Amino acid sequence: MPYSKAKRILERRFVPFEVAGPAGMTGPTGPSGPQGPSGTPGPAGGPSGPTGPQGNTGATGAQGNIGTTGPQGTTGPTGASGPQGTQGSLGQTGATGPTGSQGGTGATGSSGATGPAGVGNTGPTGPTGSTGPQGNTGATGAGTTGATGASGPAGSSGATGPSGATGPQGPSGTPASPGTVSYGEMVQDNNVTATTLTLQNTYYQVTAGWSAGDLNGFTFSTDELITNVAGDMETLCAFSVNCSNASQLLNFAIFQNGSIITDHLVQLEMTNASEIYTGTISGIIKGVHINDIFDLRVENLTSAGKTITISYANFNIFALSGSIGATGATGPSGASGATGPQGNTGSSGASGNTGSTGATGAGNTGATGPTGANGATGATGSGNTGATGPTGAGNTGATGATGPTGVGATGPTGATGGVTGAAALSLAPSTYTGLYIETNTAVGTSVVPGDVVRFNSSGAVVLAKADVVADSFGLGMAATTAGSGGPCTILVFGTLQDSGISLTAAAPFYLSTVGTSGNTITSTAPSGSNNVIQILGWAIFTDTVFFNPCLVQVEHV
Repeated sequence: MPYSKAKRILERRFVPFEVAGPAGMTGPTGPSGPQGPSGTPGPAGGPSGPTGPQGNTGATGAQGNIGTTGPQGTTGPTGASGPQGTQGSLGQTGATGPTGSQGGTGATGSSGATGPAGVGNTGPTGPTGSTGPQGNTGATGAGTTGATGASGPAGSSGATGPSGATGPQGPSGTPASPGTVSYGEMVQDNNVTATTLTLQNTYYQVTAGWSAGDLNGFTFSTDELITNVAGDMETLCAFSVNCSNASQLLNFAIFQNGSIITDHLVQLEMTNASEIYTGTISGIIKGVHINDIFDLRVENLTSAGKTITISYANFNIFALSGSIGATGATGPSGASGATGPQGNTGSSGASGNTGSTGATGAGNTGATGPTGANGATGATGSGNTGATGPTGAGNTGATGATGPTGVGATGPTGATGGVTGAAALSLAPSTYTGLYIETNTAVGTSVVPGDVVRFNSSGAVVLAKADVVADSFGLGMAATTAGSGGPCTILVFGTLQDSGISLTAAAPFYLSTVGTSGNTITSTAPSGSNNVIQILGWAIFTDTVFFNPCLVQVEHV
């Protein structure tokens, strides 16, 4: 019941009253009037007189105003929560059981017996009509030969027999050999030899200090990478550089066969002399040919005669698709099923009527005396040709039942060779390809796919982060999930796709300063004091990366 309503009920039922003095004799009851005033109280301390009879109840007075609501009491303190139970330790994953051996191929079922041939009898030949008497031969007429009667309609073709059973499927071809990935790398490590930019607005090749890195399908030649394969390529070149003079604007670009690749260029403003600056060039090159040559060049847009020194650099080119493996051999074709029996031949159509003989010619004879008149030619016999007897109607024998199909398992399909390029890459969740190792996480370290790790002194992996040099140097990327001290797969070069990765597509990615599981990579280069800038590779899509960590790290001042 609401508080205000309860208060009104109490005010109606509990009306305060005073104690009345001794009442006189009650007179006859008159009509009820308003209640009179209360009598004067008796002397204090005296005994109370007997209570007089209760007078008539006076009219109920008007309801008083509802009093103000009292202040609400304070809420009592909440009891303390009980302590949370400790979490049980994670059990180790059981070993995978061995794969069962493949069952042998079932025997091919035997062919069904051929049904017997039809045994219907040939109908009897109808009797030949009698030949009429031959009349005398009349003179040969000169009339035209009557038209040949029309041919009777062709009999209908017999029904086609049922198709024979399909032969068993031939065995699958041998699997295709796997494809290979092509890549090339050249590096500069603590180079001190400068490159002189003699003229303004002129590109000069960076020739000093290069050495070969990882090569597969490429050749390194002093200061150039030469392709031994053709196709679409992706480039990634990261470097640190300083200039001999302040306030210089420089362009750095990748050249192909001596010509600039216009979309493979980065511009750096060198504000302070001798200060280290970093640059990154990356992109896609379509239709690269065998023996194409790639190098790095620089030009000064501000002035002539200045020098630059690239102290560290990592120049990578890799093919977007591997070579396609050979196609597996085609299995032999199964034997053709037996041909069904031929259907019955349809009945022959009736022969057309013979045309009538032409009239005798009326040519004159020679001067010899007239010949006596010829006797009349006897009428030609008109006996009808007997009808052809009916064709035998025996049924064709039933086709034998088809033998059971063999139940041997189909051989495995050969694997498709090659690695699909970025334009058509479609990886399943948490999949990877490339070079990887099997190892264990350090105790206290858990990883998920996409985490960048480094190796401790025991050879176990811990999470890497770019806050300071001691915690950085990411050398691998987790390709599987692993708990504390558990086994894991670490990708050291290749591609990985996982729904937990979220990066800017078609851009480089870096080691993060956060360093917690699921937060070790970023699309933004670290910029805090003492932070380490390490390029880890290229984000092909938002959730798919090409992992190729740069071993040259730059510490931000």
